[in-house]
Amino acid sequence: MFHHCINILKRTIKSLLRQVGLWVLRKQQFKQLVINVLGYMPRLSYRLRRILIPTTSGSFNDRIISYTASDLSPRAMKIYIELKQTLATEKK
Repeated sequence: MFHHCINILKRTIKSLLRQVGLWVLRKQQFKQLVINVLGYMPRLSYRLRRILIPTTSGSFNDRIISYTASDLSPRAMKIYIELKQTLATEKK
């Protein structure tokens, strides 16, 4: 029972921190102030960043976003084609 209450409290605090953090990120003057203050506290900065930008616990391939060729800009398409050609020649 005690651990359940602690977990609920942690989730509530993280949710509030996420809401406040996202609000601060939208307000340029507050954003810069917070970044400057957190510059003196790198561990706190790291933990807050992890709360604001949660990562999935899956493998790296699970986090890759797939795009179709039509979604790419002309420059990105050129890079993509060159990459595919390079990978194809390395496999041979």
